[in-house]
Amino acid sequence: MAKSEKSTRNTRKKHSPKWRKKQNSKKEEKISVEEFGKYLGYSQQAVNFWLNKDRPVGENALTKIAPKLAELLGNEIYKILELPEPEENLIYIESVWDKLSPEEQRIIRNQTEKIVKRK
Repeated sequence: MAKSEKSTRNTRKKHSPKWRKKQNSKKEEKISVEEFGKYLGYSQQAVNFWLNKDRPVGENALTKIAPKLAELLGNEIYKILELPEPEENLIYIESVWDKLSPEEQRIIRNQTEKIVKRK
């Protein structure tokens, strides 16, 4: 192998994104583009276009997939995508919302409305 070829490969390995390392880890399960698309809420075709840079990811799509990407990669993905990072308290409420009864959800909504009206 030529020296420059070896150097290029080492550089790529060194700068490989964290998720690539996780993807190759024995602990991580590999998923298909179709499964990843379903996880993000988009078709395999759309994800393939994005991955192959055939079509840019639209702003609405970025906003929609950012929380899912953050679950996998951490909140730094918002900075990378140049999106505002969501409020920590809101993230928590969203994460437990489905665990609350409909009555508890109504109470939270009513309390929030009262607080907003006071301001």
